[in-house]
Amino acid sequence: MSRTSVAQYARTDKTVPEIAQELGVEGIVEGSVLRAGDEVRITVQLIHGASDTHIWAESYDRPFSDVLALQSEVASAIAEEIRGELSTDPTTSMLSYIPVSDVPGANDAFMRARFEQFRENPTPETLLAAIEHYSQALDADPEFAGAYAGLAGAELMLGMSEGSDLTESLGRARVIAMKGFEIDPELAEVHDVLALIDEHVEEAMIGPSFGADLPEPVSEVEIFRKSAPGNGAVGAATEDSLTVISVDPSLLASPGEFRRDSAAIFESLTPVGRRLLAASAGWAIRNERMASMDPVRLVQAAQRLKADGRTDQAAEILTRVCEITPEHEEAWEALEVLYASTGEYAQILDMRRMWVEHAGGDVESVDQFDERLQSDGAEGYWEWRFDVLQDRKAEGRIVSPVYMAAAQAALGDTEDALASLREAARTRDHRLTSLRTDPVWDVMRSDPRFSNLLRSLTNGPQRGRGRPRN
Repeated sequence: MSRTSVAQYARTDKTVPEIAQELGVEGIVEGSVLRAGDEVRITVQLIHGASDTHIWAESYDRPFSDVLALQSEVASAIAEEIRGELSTDPTTSMLSYIPVSDVPGANDAFMRARFEQFRENPTPETLLAAIEHYSQALDADPEFAGAYAGLAGAELMLGMSEGSDLTESLGRARVIAMKGFEIDPELAEVHDVLALIDEHVEEAMIGPSFGADLPEPVSEVEIFRKSAPGNGAVGAATEDSLTVISVDPSLLASPGEFRRDSAAIFESLTPVGRRLLAASAGWAIRNERMASMDPVRLVQAAQRLKADGRTDQAAEILTRVCEITPEHEEAWEALEVLYASTGEYAQILDMRRMWVEHAGGDVESVDQFDERLQSDGAEGYWEWRFDVLQDRKAEGRIVSPVYMAAAQAALGDTEDALASLREAARTRDHRLTSLRTDPVWDVMRSDPRFSNLLRSLTNGPQRGRGRPRN
């Protein structure tokens, strides 16, 4: 089940049976985390959804320094209890991408920073708080490459917020990320930050079209941190302090070194990378008039926002693109996929009628969709969608196998859906990015073949995932 589907229940008053019924699942996992000093206890329960009966419960006590590895242990225990199937390959640990320090105080500050940085709607204030905590992590462990990557990402996101200087943030973020690279040249999050700077910002988002200059090269940045006496936090500053981060200037002389491998399907593999892509999309929208922007780029921006859970913003952008450039078919398709992922089938019908009105099309087909939706609901839509895609193929038009797989999966044709997804993988279809978070694929997530396919796509070029664990 995707995060998008379950996040709506974070503060609900609904009962477990109600939630299970709405999600269409048999079991619900709930838990709690209690921390006392450098010790942490995680308690988890597996509950039968329909009867609200506790099937299994367990508590885990560990030093705080082991908490990230403990998450993987807990997930594996739950999967074993429900007889789930996980990869036995030790190199593909579910949480192996999370950077870890050997210093408990550094991990504490790092996780506080992540909390601030990964808020649903980060503000300059929360990003400054994240920068504060990352600096504390680096004070505790100056060799913590993951903290440098996170700090660079927070600096970059701060520069993309309204009223900030992106040019300055680019230079600072590059130095900080390069320091992480200097310590651990295989850390994936460092590569994601540097790839965004090199590909998505310097080339695509600043320069003559924005009236901005590229950042002046620097090899040292300073981060001033105000005192926070008496707050009791591990690693908290007791007086005003200054963190100076410097990097070997020779490392800064290789532009393009961190570009994403051309064989990679997913633009970004790590949480920091995905959050940065969404932030860069929002920045681009705020700083350009949509009418003058390339529709391809706008669609890409909307898809990044959708992947970050900002579906309303994504829908607004795609709707505007369809109005401005109605001949851009991919924008209409992306909007339909977005509405389908959220179950807004009536919106799809309205969109389809607008598509016919603005760009021409088959009025009779849309009327048939209306009839099927009225009689059969969601199943009626997917049957109609499958028929439309089949007709396109018969006409010799190109049809994304990802679109075909989504319809097949929704109709219960798992074998055909997997075959279509394998075809999409062979052709490197960029729409495969939807597999990671789109609720459309929830019906297939329990199938180990789907999990293996997703793993093969997300593993991509082999890079280190952080400091090895003992």
